[in-house]
Amino acid sequence: MEETKQRQEVKTQYAVMVPMSFEPDDYLYVTEVVNNEQKVLLFDSEQKAINHASVWGRKAKVVEYVSNAV
Repeated sequence: MEETKQRQEVKTQYAVMVPMSFEPDDYLYVTEVVNNEQKVLLFDSEQKAINHASVWGRKAKVVEYVSNAV
């Protein structure tokens, strides 16, 4: 019997990360609440993420966030 695999599209979005402590690699994602669930705040363009990161100060950074869309 052959298994049917569902095709998954990979969608690249951008997220903002901010420092959590004074450790150089200790960052966390900026989040938002959607339907009473905490989720990573995602942007469709790098420029939109950069604009939002400026709100968080000079140590905020923009990273690619790859999620699988079903």
